[in-house]
Amino acid sequence: MKNYNRSMKKRLFTLTIILLIVLSIGLLAYEYRSPLYNKVMGSNYRPILERDIQDLRANIHIVKGYFDYSCHDEYYERELSEIESTLSQQSFGLVKDLTETKKKVLMIQQELLDQSELCQNESLSETIVNITLTLGGKVSTRTFNLTDSNLTNEYLVIENIGPVSIQPNIVINGKDWSSLQSILQSVITAGITDHQKAVAIWKFVREARYHFQKPLSSSYPLPPLALFNSWGYANCGEASRAVIGLSRLAGFEAREIRLNQHIVAEIFYNNDWHMLDADGEVLFFDQEGDILSVEEIKNQPSLLLQVQSMIYPSEYFVRAYTGKKGPAIFNPTIRDTPFIYTLRPGESVLFQRGNEMDFFSGENYTLPPDFSNGYFIYKTSVYNGEIIAFNYPYPLVGGQVQGDFEMVSFSTNQWRWTELAAPDFSSLFNNGQGLPDYSYFLKFKGEGEATITTKVQIAPKSLPLLEPSVFNQFQFIDRLQQPRALVNATFGLKALKIENKNLSLASSEIHR
Repeated sequence: MKNYNRSMKKRLFTLTIILLIVLSIGLLAYEYRSPLYNKVMGSNYRPILERDIQDLRANIHIVKGYFDYSCHDEYYERELSEIESTLSQQSFGLVKDLTETKKKVLMIQQELLDQSELCQNESLSETIVNITLTLGGKVSTRTFNLTDSNLTNEYLVIENIGPVSIQPNIVINGKDWSSLQSILQSVITAGITDHQKAVAIWKFVREARYHFQKPLSSSYPLPPLALFNSWGYANCGEASRAVIGLSRLAGFEAREIRLNQHIVAEIFYNNDWHMLDADGEVLFFDQEGDILSVEEIKNQPSLLLQVQSMIYPSEYFVRAYTGKKGPAIFNPTIRDTPFIYTLRPGESVLFQRGNEMDFFSGENYTLPPDFSNGYFIYKTSVYNGEIIAFNYPYPLVGGQVQGDFEMVSFSTNQWRWTELAAPDFSSLFNNGQGLPDYSYFLKFKGEGEATITTKVQIAPKSLPLLEPSVFNQFQFIDRLQQPRALVNATFGLKALKIENKNLSLASSEIHR
Protein backbone atom coordinates (compact mmCIF):
# COMPACT_ATOMS: atom_id res chain seq x y z
CA MET A 1 0.00 0.00 0.00
CA LYS A 2 2.87 2.35 0.84
CA ASN A 3 4.49 1.63 -2.52
CA TYR A 4 1.19 2.38 -4.27
CA ASN A 5 0.80 5.72 -2.49
CA ARG A 6 4.41 6.60 -3.25
CA SER A 7 3.86 5.73 -6.93
CA MET A 8 0.69 7.84 -7.08
CA LYS A 9 2.46 10.82 -5.50
CA LYS A 10 5.26 10.54 -8.07
CA ARG A 11 2.74 10.45 -10.91
CA LEU A 12 0.85 13.45 -9.54
CA PHE A 13 4.11 15.33 -9.06
CA THR A 14 5.24 14.51 -12.60
CA LEU A 15 1.86 15.50 -14.03
CA THR A 16 1.94 18.79 -12.12
CA ILE A 17 5.41 19.58 -13.44
CA ILE A 18 4.31 18.82 -17.01
CA LEU A 19 1.24 21.02 -16.65
CA LEU A 20 3.32 23.87 -15.27
CA ILE A 21 5.79 23.55 -18.16
CA VAL A 22 2.97 23.53 -20.73
CA LEU A 23 1.34 26.55 -19.05
CA SER A 24 4.65 28.43 -18.99
CA ILE A 25 5.27 27.71 -22.67
CA GLY A 26 1.74 28.87 -23.49
CA LEU A 27 2.17 32.12 -21.56
CA LEU A 28 5.54 32.81 -23.17
CA ALA A 29 4.15 32.09 -26.63
CA TYR A 30 1.27 34.48 -26.00
CA GLU A 31 3.51 37.20 -24.61
CA TYR A 32 6.01 36.99 -27.45
CA ARG A 33 3.42 36.37 -30.17
CA SER A 34 4.17 39.67 -31.95
CA PRO A 35 8.00 39.33 -32.03
CA LEU A 36 7.74 35.70 -33.14
CA TYR A 37 5.24 36.55 -35.83
CA ASN A 38 7.28 39.47 -37.06
CA LYS A 39 10.38 37.28 -37.37
CA VAL A 40 8.51 34.79 -39.55
CA MET A 41 5.86 36.84 -41.32
CA GLY A 42 7.75 40.11 -41.25
CA SER A 43 10.81 38.70 -42.99
CA ASN A 44 11.56 39.30 -46.65
CA TYR A 45 9.78 36.12 -47.66
CA ARG A 46 6.79 34.34 -46.19
CA PRO A 47 4.16 31.71 -47.24
CA ILE A 48 2.25 32.47 -50.40
CA LEU A 49 -1.05 34.27 -49.84
CA GLU A 50 -2.88 34.37 -53.16
CA ARG A 51 -5.61 36.68 -51.81
CA ASP A 52 -2.89 39.10 -50.75
CA ILE A 53 -1.58 39.28 -54.32
CA GLN A 54 -5.09 39.69 -55.71
CA ASP A 55 -5.76 42.58 -53.33
CA LEU A 56 -2.57 44.33 -54.37
CA ARG A 57 -3.31 43.89 -58.08
CA ALA A 58 -6.78 45.35 -57.47
CA ASN A 59 -5.20 48.32 -55.70
CA ILE A 60 -2.78 48.89 -58.59
CA HIS A 61 -5.72 48.81 -61.03
CA ILE A 62 -7.50 51.48 -58.96
CA VAL A 63 -4.40 53.68 -58.84
CA LYS A 64 -3.95 53.47 -62.61
CA GLY A 65 -7.42 54.96 -62.93
CA TYR A 66 -6.07 58.26 -61.58
CA PHE A 67 -3.65 58.70 -64.50
CA ASP A 68 -6.29 60.37 -66.65
CA TYR A 69 -6.97 63.01 -64.00
CA SER A 70 -3.45 63.98 -62.96
CA CYS A 71 -0.59 65.81 -64.60
CA HIS A 72 1.72 62.93 -63.75
CA ASP A 73 4.91 62.00 -65.53
CA GLU A 74 6.01 58.54 -66.60
CA TYR A 75 7.65 57.89 -63.24
CA TYR A 76 4.54 56.52 -61.52
CA GLU A 77 3.65 54.32 -64.47
CA ARG A 78 7.12 52.75 -64.40
CA GLU A 79 6.88 52.30 -60.61
CA LEU A 80 3.59 50.42 -60.85
CA SER A 81 4.86 48.28 -63.73
CA GLU A 82 7.91 47.28 -61.70
CA ILE A 83 5.70 46.40 -58.73
CA GLU A 84 3.46 44.21 -60.90
CA SER A 85 6.45 42.41 -62.36
CA THR A 86 7.69 41.40 -58.91
CA LEU A 87 4.40 39.99 -57.58
CA SER A 88 5.15 36.47 -58.76
CA GLN A 89 8.77 36.32 -57.59
CA GLN A 90 9.27 33.29 -55.36
CA SER A 91 12.12 31.75 -53.42
CA PHE A 92 11.87 28.14 -52.21
CA GLY A 93 8.07 28.21 -52.32
CA LEU A 94 7.81 31.58 -50.57
CA VAL A 95 6.57 34.84 -52.02
CA LYS A 96 8.19 38.18 -51.35
CA ASP A 97 6.59 40.04 -48.43
CA LEU A 98 4.18 42.67 -49.74
CA THR A 99 3.78 44.98 -46.76
CA GLU A 100 6.14 47.72 -47.93
CA THR A 101 4.98 47.24 -51.51
CA LYS A 102 1.38 47.91 -50.54
CA LYS A 103 2.40 51.00 -48.62
CA LYS A 104 4.28 52.20 -51.70
CA VAL A 105 1.17 51.74 -53.85
CA LEU A 106 -0.83 53.74 -51.30
CA MET A 107 1.78 56.52 -51.39
CA ILE A 108 1.53 56.67 -55.21
CA GLN A 109 -2.26 56.77 -54.94
CA GLN A 110 -2.16 59.69 -52.51
CA GLU A 111 0.32 61.63 -54.64
CA LEU A 112 -1.83 61.12 -57.73
CA LEU A 113 -4.93 62.28 -55.84
CA ASP A 114 -3.08 65.40 -54.73
CA GLN A 115 -1.94 66.00 -58.31
CA SER A 116 -5.48 65.54 -59.60
CA GLU A 117 -6.71 68.36 -57.38
CA LEU A 118 -3.80 70.59 -58.36
CA CYS A 119 -4.28 69.90 -62.06
CA GLN A 120 -7.94 70.84 -61.87
CA ASN A 121 -7.25 73.99 -59.84
CA GLU A 122 -3.94 75.25 -61.19
CA SER A 123 -5.13 78.86 -61.18
CA LEU A 124 -6.57 78.74 -57.65
CA SER A 125 -4.71 79.60 -54.49
CA GLU A 126 -5.07 77.35 -51.47
CA THR A 127 -4.56 77.95 -47.78
CA ILE A 128 -5.73 76.81 -44.35
CA VAL A 129 -7.81 79.10 -42.15
CA ASN A 130 -7.66 78.21 -38.45
CA ILE A 131 -10.64 79.15 -36.29
CA THR A 132 -10.23 78.51 -32.56
CA LEU A 133 -13.13 78.60 -30.13
CA THR A 134 -12.77 78.43 -26.35
CA LEU A 135 -15.61 76.38 -24.90
CA GLY A 136 -16.59 76.18 -21.25
CA GLY A 137 -19.34 74.53 -19.25
CA LYS A 138 -20.97 71.16 -19.74
CA VAL A 139 -22.59 71.73 -23.16
CA SER A 140 -21.53 74.29 -25.76
CA THR A 141 -22.98 74.90 -29.22
CA ARG A 142 -21.78 76.90 -32.19
CA THR A 143 -23.10 77.38 -35.70
CA PHE A 144 -21.03 77.67 -38.88
CA ASN A 145 -22.63 78.97 -42.04
CA LEU A 146 -20.68 77.48 -44.96
CA THR A 147 -23.52 77.67 -47.48
CA ASP A 148 -21.94 80.45 -49.55
CA SER A 149 -18.29 79.73 -48.83
CA ASN A 150 -15.64 77.69 -50.61
CA LEU A 151 -14.28 76.26 -47.35
CA THR A 152 -13.88 72.61 -46.41
CA ASN A 153 -13.08 71.42 -42.91
CA GLU A 154 -9.80 69.47 -43.11
CA TYR A 155 -9.18 68.86 -39.41
CA LEU A 156 -10.44 69.50 -35.89
CA VAL A 157 -8.31 69.74 -32.74
CA ILE A 158 -9.91 69.40 -29.29
CA GLU A 159 -7.47 70.55 -26.59
CA ASN A 160 -8.12 70.27 -22.87
CA ILE A 161 -6.78 73.55 -21.45
CA GLY A 162 -8.63 73.28 -18.14
CA PRO A 163 -7.60 71.81 -14.75
CA VAL A 164 -9.83 68.69 -14.91
CA SER A 165 -10.17 65.67 -17.20
CA ILE A 166 -12.92 65.63 -19.80
CA GLN A 167 -14.68 63.05 -21.98
CA PRO A 168 -15.53 64.91 -25.20
CA ASN A 169 -18.55 64.04 -27.28
CA ILE A 170 -18.59 66.04 -30.52
CA VAL A 171 -21.86 66.19 -32.45
CA ILE A 172 -21.96 67.72 -35.93
CA ASN A 173 -25.43 68.37 -37.39
CA GLY A 174 -26.92 65.75 -35.08
CA LYS A 175 -24.35 63.10 -36.07
CA ASP A 176 -23.32 61.20 -32.93
CA TRP A 177 -21.78 57.75 -33.37
CA SER A 178 -20.69 57.27 -29.76
CA SER A 179 -23.42 54.67 -29.06
CA LEU A 180 -25.96 52.61 -30.98
CA GLN A 181 -28.71 54.55 -29.22
CA SER A 182 -27.37 57.91 -30.41
CA ILE A 183 -27.03 56.52 -33.94
CA LEU A 184 -30.59 55.23 -33.85
CA GLN A 185 -31.90 58.62 -32.73
CA SER A 186 -30.42 60.23 -35.84
CA VAL A 187 -31.61 57.45 -38.16
CA ILE A 188 -35.24 57.00 -37.08
CA THR A 189 -37.73 59.84 -36.84
CA ALA A 190 -41.00 59.79 -34.92
CA GLY A 191 -44.15 58.55 -36.61
CA ILE A 192 -42.61 56.39 -39.34
CA THR A 193 -43.72 52.80 -40.05
CA ASP A 194 -41.80 49.64 -39.21
CA HIS A 195 -41.03 49.23 -42.91
CA GLN A 196 -39.57 52.74 -43.04
CA LYS A 197 -37.53 52.06 -39.88
CA ALA A 198 -36.09 48.90 -41.44
CA VAL A 199 -35.09 50.71 -44.64
CA ALA A 200 -33.58 53.60 -42.64
CA ILE A 201 -31.42 51.21 -40.59
CA TRP A 202 -30.33 49.37 -43.73
CA LYS A 203 -29.41 52.64 -45.46
CA PHE A 204 -27.37 53.86 -42.51
CA VAL A 205 -25.26 50.70 -42.26
CA ARG A 206 -24.86 50.60 -46.04
CA GLU A 207 -23.55 54.18 -46.14
CA ALA A 208 -21.58 54.33 -42.87
CA ARG A 209 -19.05 51.69 -43.97
CA TYR A 210 -17.84 50.10 -47.19
CA HIS A 211 -17.27 46.54 -48.33
CA PHE A 212 -13.71 45.38 -47.89
CA GLN A 213 -11.86 42.53 -46.25
CA LYS A 214 -12.41 42.44 -42.50
CA PRO A 215 -9.37 43.91 -40.68
CA LEU A 216 -9.40 41.11 -38.08
CA SER A 217 -9.53 37.34 -38.57
CA SER A 218 -12.90 35.58 -38.37
CA SER A 219 -12.22 34.43 -34.80
CA TYR A 220 -12.38 38.03 -33.52
CA PRO A 221 -15.76 39.82 -33.48
CA LEU A 222 -15.96 43.40 -34.69
CA PRO A 223 -18.59 45.34 -32.67
CA PRO A 224 -20.73 47.78 -34.68
CA LEU A 225 -19.34 50.88 -32.93
CA ALA A 226 -15.77 49.79 -33.74
CA LEU A 227 -16.84 49.13 -37.34
CA PHE A 228 -18.31 52.62 -37.70
CA ASN A 229 -15.67 54.61 -35.77
CA SER A 230 -12.35 52.77 -36.00
CA TRP A 231 -12.34 50.87 -39.27
CA GLY A 232 -15.11 51.92 -41.65
CA TYR A 233 -14.77 48.70 -43.63
CA ALA A 234 -15.51 44.98 -43.24
CA ASN A 235 -17.52 42.28 -44.95
CA CYS A 236 -21.03 40.80 -44.78
CA GLY A 237 -20.89 39.38 -41.24
CA GLU A 238 -20.02 42.67 -39.59
CA ALA A 239 -22.55 44.63 -41.67
CA SER A 240 -25.30 42.16 -40.76
CA ARG A 241 -24.53 42.28 -37.06
CA ALA A 242 -24.57 46.10 -37.18
CA VAL A 243 -28.07 45.92 -38.70
CA ILE A 244 -29.11 43.43 -36.01
CA GLY A 245 -27.78 45.62 -33.19
CA LEU A 246 -29.63 48.72 -34.39
CA SER A 247 -32.79 46.76 -35.20
CA ARG A 248 -32.99 45.17 -31.75
CA LEU A 249 -32.52 48.57 -30.16
CA ALA A 250 -35.39 49.84 -32.31
CA GLY A 251 -37.64 47.13 -30.85
CA PHE A 252 -37.42 44.52 -33.61
CA GLU A 253 -36.68 40.85 -33.23
CA ALA A 254 -33.56 40.33 -35.37
CA ARG A 255 -31.38 37.39 -36.34
CA GLU A 256 -28.39 36.45 -38.47
CA ILE A 257 -28.86 34.19 -41.50
CA ARG A 258 -25.79 32.41 -42.84
CA LEU A 259 -26.20 31.49 -46.48
CA ASN A 260 -23.67 29.79 -48.75
CA GLN A 261 -20.54 31.98 -48.18
CA HIS A 262 -22.65 35.04 -47.38
CA ILE A 263 -24.34 36.47 -44.27
CA VAL A 264 -27.43 38.68 -44.08
CA ALA A 265 -29.74 40.02 -41.37
CA GLU A 266 -33.46 39.39 -40.95
CA ILE A 267 -35.82 41.43 -38.78
CA PHE A 268 -39.41 40.61 -37.83
CA TYR A 269 -42.38 42.94 -38.20
CA ASN A 270 -45.89 42.77 -39.69
CA ASN A 271 -45.98 39.04 -38.80
CA ASP A 272 -43.13 38.15 -41.16
CA TRP A 273 -39.36 38.18 -41.54
CA HIS A 274 -37.62 40.67 -43.84
CA MET A 275 -34.07 40.35 -45.22
CA LEU A 276 -31.68 43.34 -44.98
CA ASP A 277 -28.36 42.99 -46.83
CA ALA A 278 -26.35 46.16 -46.07
CA ASP A 279 -23.07 44.65 -47.29
CA GLY A 280 -24.40 43.58 -50.69
CA GLU A 281 -26.42 46.82 -50.73
CA VAL A 282 -29.59 45.06 -51.91
CA LEU A 283 -33.19 44.58 -50.80
CA PHE A 284 -35.76 42.31 -52.46
CA PHE A 285 -39.39 43.50 -52.68
CA ASP A 286 -42.68 41.85 -53.53
CA GLN A 287 -45.32 43.45 -55.78
CA GLU A 288 -46.78 45.36 -52.83
CA GLY A 289 -43.40 46.87 -51.95
CA ASP A 290 -42.77 44.75 -48.85
CA ILE A 291 -39.25 43.46 -48.17
CA LEU A 292 -38.99 39.72 -48.75
CA SER A 293 -37.54 37.16 -46.33
CA VAL A 294 -34.63 34.83 -47.06
CA GLU A 295 -37.03 31.92 -47.56
CA GLU A 296 -39.16 33.89 -50.01
CA ILE A 297 -36.07 34.97 -51.97
CA LYS A 298 -34.79 31.41 -52.07
CA ASN A 299 -38.12 30.23 -53.54
CA GLN A 300 -37.96 32.88 -56.29
CA PRO A 301 -34.50 32.35 -57.88
CA SER A 302 -35.43 34.52 -60.85
CA LEU A 303 -35.15 37.56 -58.54
CA LEU A 304 -31.49 36.77 -57.95
CA LEU A 305 -30.66 37.08 -61.65
CA GLN A 306 -32.15 40.57 -61.76
CA VAL A 307 -30.28 41.99 -58.78
CA GLN A 308 -28.09 45.04 -59.37
CA SER A 309 -25.36 45.36 -56.78
CA MET A 310 -22.18 47.43 -56.89
CA ILE A 311 -20.54 44.86 -54.59
CA TYR A 312 -21.38 41.39 -55.91
CA PRO A 313 -22.44 39.98 -59.32
CA SER A 314 -25.83 38.27 -59.61
CA GLU A 315 -24.07 34.89 -59.78
CA TYR A 316 -22.81 35.46 -56.25
CA PHE A 317 -26.35 35.90 -54.93
CA VAL A 318 -27.58 32.84 -56.83
CA ARG A 319 -24.85 30.75 -55.22
CA ALA A 320 -25.50 32.28 -51.78
CA TYR A 321 -29.26 31.60 -51.73
CA THR A 322 -29.47 28.33 -53.70
CA GLY A 323 -26.23 26.62 -52.65
CA LYS A 324 -26.25 23.41 -50.63
CA LYS A 325 -24.84 25.15 -47.56
CA GLY A 326 -27.34 27.25 -45.60
CA PRO A 327 -29.45 28.95 -44.63
CA ALA A 328 -28.60 28.63 -40.94
CA ILE A 329 -30.04 30.83 -38.19
CA PHE A 330 -27.89 32.46 -35.48
CA ASN A 331 -28.71 34.93 -32.72
CA PRO A 332 -25.45 36.81 -32.06
CA THR A 333 -24.76 38.91 -28.99
CA ILE A 334 -24.12 42.52 -30.01
CA ARG A 335 -21.86 44.69 -27.86
CA ASP A 336 -22.88 48.32 -27.39
CA THR A 337 -20.01 49.63 -25.27
CA PRO A 338 -20.01 53.45 -25.63
CA PHE A 339 -17.24 54.74 -27.89
CA ILE A 340 -15.61 57.28 -25.56
CA TYR A 341 -12.16 58.57 -24.62
CA THR A 342 -10.72 60.81 -21.91
CA LEU A 343 -8.50 63.87 -22.32
CA ARG A 344 -6.40 64.75 -19.30
CA PRO A 345 -5.33 68.35 -18.59
CA GLY A 346 -2.77 69.17 -21.27
CA GLU A 347 -4.02 66.46 -23.66
CA SER A 348 -5.50 67.01 -27.11
CA VAL A 349 -6.87 65.00 -30.02
CA LEU A 350 -6.52 65.75 -33.73
CA PHE A 351 -9.08 64.45 -36.23
CA GLN A 352 -7.96 64.88 -39.85
CA ARG A 353 -8.84 63.81 -43.34
CA GLY A 354 -6.30 61.53 -44.99
CA ASN A 355 -3.55 59.43 -43.48
CA GLU A 356 0.18 58.87 -43.26
CA MET A 357 -0.11 55.22 -44.39
CA ASP A 358 -0.09 53.86 -40.83
CA PHE A 359 -2.78 51.24 -40.32
CA PHE A 360 -3.40 47.89 -38.63
CA SER A 361 -2.62 45.59 -41.50
CA GLY A 362 -4.58 42.51 -40.44
CA GLU A 363 -3.31 38.98 -40.73
CA ASN A 364 -2.91 39.17 -44.52
CA TYR A 365 -1.44 42.69 -44.73
CA THR A 366 -4.55 43.88 -46.53
CA LEU A 367 -4.29 47.51 -47.60
CA PRO A 368 -7.55 49.43 -46.96
CA PRO A 369 -8.42 51.84 -49.77
CA ASP A 370 -9.73 54.54 -47.40
CA PHE A 371 -8.80 55.31 -43.80
CA SER A 372 -7.64 58.22 -41.66
CA ASN A 373 -4.96 58.76 -39.05
CA GLY A 374 -5.60 60.81 -35.94
CA TYR A 375 -3.38 61.83 -33.01
CA PHE A 376 -3.70 62.01 -29.25
CA ILE A 377 -1.05 64.39 -27.87
CA TYR A 378 -0.29 64.57 -24.14
CA LYS A 379 2.01 67.25 -22.70
CA THR A 380 2.85 66.77 -19.03
CA SER A 381 5.52 66.92 -16.33
CA VAL A 382 6.97 63.54 -15.33
CA TYR A 383 8.80 62.38 -12.21
CA ASN A 384 11.24 59.55 -11.57
CA GLY A 385 9.53 56.13 -11.58
CA GLU A 386 6.20 57.46 -12.81
CA ILE A 387 4.09 55.14 -14.97
CA ILE A 388 1.57 56.80 -17.30
CA ALA A 389 -1.25 54.78 -18.86
CA PHE A 390 -2.67 55.50 -22.32
CA ASN A 391 -6.07 54.07 -23.28
CA TYR A 392 -7.93 54.95 -26.48
CA PRO A 393 -10.87 53.29 -28.31
CA TYR A 394 -9.08 53.47 -31.68
CA PRO A 395 -6.44 50.97 -32.93
CA LEU A 396 -2.96 52.19 -32.03
CA VAL A 397 -0.64 52.38 -35.06
CA GLY A 398 2.19 54.67 -33.96
CA GLY A 399 3.76 56.57 -31.10
CA GLN A 400 6.54 58.98 -30.10
CA VAL A 401 7.80 60.41 -26.83
CA GLN A 402 10.03 63.47 -26.50
CA GLY A 403 11.29 65.50 -23.56
CA ASP A 404 14.14 66.24 -21.18
CA PHE A 405 13.75 63.20 -18.89
CA GLU A 406 16.57 60.67 -18.50
CA MET A 407 15.03 57.46 -19.88
CA VAL A 408 11.66 55.91 -20.71
CA SER A 409 10.42 52.30 -21.04
CA PHE A 410 7.41 50.92 -22.93
CA SER A 411 4.97 48.14 -22.03
CA THR A 412 1.52 46.92 -22.99
CA ASN A 413 1.00 44.87 -19.82
CA GLN A 414 3.22 46.43 -17.09
CA TRP A 415 5.23 43.24 -16.52
CA ARG A 416 7.45 43.16 -19.62
CA TRP A 417 9.17 46.48 -20.30
CA THR A 418 11.24 47.63 -23.29
CA GLU A 419 13.71 50.46 -22.79
CA LEU A 420 13.37 52.90 -25.68
CA ALA A 421 16.51 53.68 -27.65
CA ALA A 422 14.74 56.25 -29.86
CA PRO A 423 11.73 58.56 -29.52
CA ASP A 424 9.60 56.50 -31.93
CA PHE A 425 8.08 53.32 -30.48
CA SER A 426 5.58 52.56 -33.27
CA SER A 427 7.11 49.16 -34.01
CA LEU A 428 6.29 47.93 -30.49
CA PHE A 429 2.54 47.95 -31.15
CA ASN A 430 1.03 44.68 -32.32
CA ASN A 431 0.40 44.67 -36.06
CA GLY A 432 -0.23 42.03 -38.70
CA GLN A 433 -1.73 39.30 -36.52
CA GLY A 434 -4.37 38.96 -33.82
CA LEU A 435 -5.79 42.14 -32.34
CA PRO A 436 -4.41 45.70 -32.42
CA ASP A 437 -3.33 47.37 -29.19
CA TYR A 438 -5.68 49.86 -27.57
CA SER A 439 -3.59 50.72 -24.52
CA TYR A 440 0.02 50.96 -23.36
CA PHE A 441 2.22 52.28 -20.54
CA LEU A 442 5.31 54.46 -20.34
CA LYS A 443 7.64 54.36 -17.30
CA PHE A 444 9.95 57.34 -16.84
CA LYS A 445 13.38 57.63 -15.27
CA GLY A 446 14.32 61.11 -14.18
CA GLU A 447 12.21 64.25 -14.07
CA GLY A 448 11.27 66.74 -16.77
CA GLU A 449 8.70 67.66 -19.40
CA ALA A 450 7.33 65.10 -21.84
CA THR A 451 5.22 65.18 -25.00
CA ILE A 452 3.68 61.83 -25.92
CA THR A 453 2.05 61.46 -29.33
CA THR A 454 -0.13 58.42 -30.07
CA LYS A 455 -1.21 57.79 -33.66
CA VAL A 456 -4.50 55.95 -34.21
CA GLN A 457 -6.54 54.62 -37.11
CA ILE A 458 -9.96 56.20 -37.67
CA ALA A 459 -12.85 55.50 -40.03
CA PRO A 460 -13.08 58.57 -42.34
CA LYS A 461 -16.88 58.74 -42.32
CA SER A 462 -16.92 59.02 -38.53
CA LEU A 463 -14.71 62.14 -38.42
CA PRO A 464 -16.38 65.00 -36.50
CA LEU A 465 -15.85 67.59 -39.24
CA LEU A 466 -18.06 70.36 -40.59
CA GLU A 467 -19.92 69.64 -43.81
CA PRO A 468 -19.15 71.90 -46.78
CA SER A 469 -21.76 74.19 -48.36
CA VAL A 470 -24.34 73.78 -45.57
CA PHE A 471 -25.36 75.49 -42.34
CA ASN A 472 -23.55 73.49 -39.64
CA GLN A 473 -24.34 73.06 -35.97
CA PHE A 474 -21.40 72.06 -33.78
CA GLN A 475 -22.04 70.76 -30.27
CA PHE A 476 -19.45 69.94 -27.62
CA ILE A 477 -20.57 67.82 -24.67
CA ASP A 478 -18.43 66.85 -21.67
CA ARG A 479 -19.61 63.42 -20.56
CA LEU A 480 -17.97 63.92 -17.16
CA GLN A 481 -20.05 67.07 -16.67
CA GLN A 482 -17.16 68.94 -15.08
CA PRO A 483 -18.05 72.52 -14.10
CA ARG A 484 -14.43 73.70 -14.53
CA ALA A 485 -13.96 72.13 -17.96
CA LEU A 486 -12.28 74.38 -20.50
CA VAL A 487 -11.58 73.41 -24.09
CA ASN A 488 -10.07 74.92 -27.22
CA ALA A 489 -11.66 73.67 -30.45
CA THR A 490 -9.65 74.54 -33.56
CA PHE A 491 -11.16 74.03 -37.02
CA GLY A 492 -8.77 73.87 -39.96
CA LEU A 493 -10.68 75.17 -42.98
CA LYS A 494 -9.18 74.83 -46.44
CA ALA A 495 -10.05 77.63 -48.83
CA LEU A 496 -9.71 78.01 -52.58
CA LYS A 497 -9.60 81.62 -53.82
CA ILE A 498 -9.25 82.74 -50.24
CA GLU A 499 -9.84 86.38 -51.13
CA ASN A 500 -13.45 85.54 -52.01
CA LYS A 501 -14.27 83.44 -48.98
CA ASN A 502 -17.50 84.19 -47.17
CA LEU A 503 -17.53 82.75 -43.65
CA SER A 504 -20.09 83.85 -41.12
CA LEU A 505 -20.19 82.57 -37.55
CA ALA A 506 -23.21 82.77 -35.32
CA SER A 507 -22.51 81.49 -31.83
CA SER A 508 -24.43 80.70 -28.70
CA GLU A 509 -23.33 78.90 -25.58
CA ILE A 510 -25.62 76.80 -23.43
CA HIS A 511 -24.74 75.73 -19.88
CA ARG A 512 -26.64 72.84 -18.36
